[in-house]
Amino acid sequence: MPVEAEHRVIWAAINGPIPKGMHIHHKDGDHWNNELSNLQLVDPATHKRLHGKYELRDDGWYKQCRKCDGFFPLDNFYAKRVGRQVTQGNCCKPCHNKMTAEYNRIHKERRNEIRRIRAAMNRESELKTKLVTDCRKLGAYARRHEDRRAVGLLDMAIKFPGHPHLLAEGKLVEHQTFAPTLRQWEEGQRYIAAGGLCCLIGWDPKTKVMYVHEWAKTALKKDSFPPGGSYKPHAETLREWLIWRMTK
Repeated sequence: MPVEAEHRVIWAAINGPIPKGMHIHHKDGDHWNNELSNLQLVDPATHKRLHGKYELRDDGWYKQCRKCDGFFPLDNFYAKRVGRQVTQGNCCKPCHNKMTAEYNRIHKERRNEIRRIRAAMNRESELKTKLVTDCRKLGAYARRHEDRRAVGLLDMAIKFPGHPHLLAEGKLVEHQTFAPTLRQWEEGQRYIAAGGLCCLIGWDPKTKVMYVHEWAKTALKKDSFPPGGSYKPHAETLREWLIWRMTK
């Protein structure tokens, strides 16, 4: 036989049997204070509200906003569905509107940043493909490594007649510097250690100027070849860099 809770026994001893489904509520929130004056007979829905930051006032129920801690009538909260029940949200309408506006602002900035990155990647891909095509027209072996499963490694392999095999990576130059990713940098270092040749190519997206730089973690426009950048066809600029490097 189930044991009845002490506060329910005290209430029933004074006021008679508790109706089926009804709860006994501690008014001060202290479950150890079982004085009769601290006990109240309530229905389950009311009992849940009393323990859920609600207040019952003369003109109806009030709920505490979790954001500003103020108490407001229930119609000042947006309704939300939890399972089959419809209840009030945790924040009042002004706080909810502010939070929604901030959420939308942050996610709009993130979406715009993702679009910008994707646009830059597409532009880089177009310039790499054009460079490889132009190198082939000059009689060089050139291909892109787009079919490689290891995403993020050096993308272009170029071999001009009479020059060493070259691995290159191209980046858009939006400021004064351009750099490979850490993974690309490590692959380039391994290739150089094995006797290979690597370079970093930069393209200014506005002026379409091309810069060629020795393999480095961070490349500067002012230290690139040729000084100030080249407006010539990209394949010719790359071949001139190879010739300049051999004479250097």
